[in-house]
Amino acid sequence: MALVVDEIWSLGNQVLYQEAQVDIPKSTQSVQHKFPECSKLLIGKQPNFAPACPTTWSPPPLGWIKVNVDAAISNSHAALGVIARNHKGDVIKAWGRCIPICSSLQAEAAALLWAVKLASREQWLQVIFEGDAKACLDPLSSPTSSPDWSISTYISNIFHFSACFPFVKFCWFRRLCNAAAHEVAKFALTSLQSFSFSSGDIPPVMSLFVRRITHPLFLLMLNAIEVYQKKS
Repeated sequence: MALVVDEIWSLGNQVLYQEAQVDIPKSTQSVQHKFPECSKLLIGKQPNFAPACPTTWSPPPLGWIKVNVDAAISNSHAALGVIARNHKGDVIKAWGRCIPICSSLQAEAAALLWAVKLASREQWLQVIFEGDAKACLDPLSSPTSSPDWSISTYISNIFHFSACFPFVKFCWFRRLCNAAAHEVAKFALTSLQSFSFSSGDIPPVMSLFVRRITHPLFLLMLNAIEVYQKKS
């Protein structure tokens, strides 16, 4: 279509300024000759779509530990939840604790800083930190993103303590991918106690939830809840 319009525009100029004669067969032949040349330029070029954000949690590569973090807030206090899993998706550690009431953004930043300190204490070498607080994770994964002033100290400290890891990544994912950490944070919020569980002593209710979040029907339900909350 663009070639036809270009030919009409060119022919119009020739008629208007050069007093040329309209030659339809010649113009048709000109378009037909240009078409293969343009087609060659377009062959192999595909739209560069941005990768869609995953909707399910996935285990880290072999040799890496993935640490998910989240926070929960009540009227009187906040709670932090951290859960670490290996390349098989097995839970290695789960931590939780309560902190004084603060904003949700500050609580999320506090959870991330605490997770970095915990992973450093465990002497893990290759760690991926994930969470659903985009305002916290963007400044850590993108050098052009600046943190909100209320969490700037947290972000600075996270950079400082994460320097001990030979390999480290910070990734933002939707809440649907962070359900296990959210459950750990809620457990800490309701229990009002600090805890540290290893793979063999995780409470049944928490262990059950971690197993359930990999079931497709359960993920579908969580996704429906998330969509409903956005609309309401």
